Amino acid sequence: TMLTVLATYLRDDGVPTNPFFPAAGTLIGSNFGKIDPSTNLGQPNYDKYERTQFSLGYLLEHDINDTWSFSQNLNYGSNELYLRSSYAFSNN
Repeated sequence: TMLTVLATYLRDDGVPTNPFFPAAGTLIGSNFGKIDPSTNLGQPNYDKYERTQFSLGYLLEHDINDTWSFSQNLNYGSNELYLRSSYAFSNN
């Protein structure tokens, strides 16, 4: 008989990054210069990222005899995410 217990837990808190950069200044040249990849155009006092994630499970195997065996697996997971973000963009 073999029993394996599986468990994970993860908690992340922080400020989300702003992925909405224009191609001009990042991928291609621009008359306005280059945009630094660490630039955050959001509102750090407003933007929020909180994630809590866990999983719990097991793997069970049992040899009944030389011919028959029994196995069962179970896995449960939960993920909670709170994401609040603002970003700037051009509308022309």
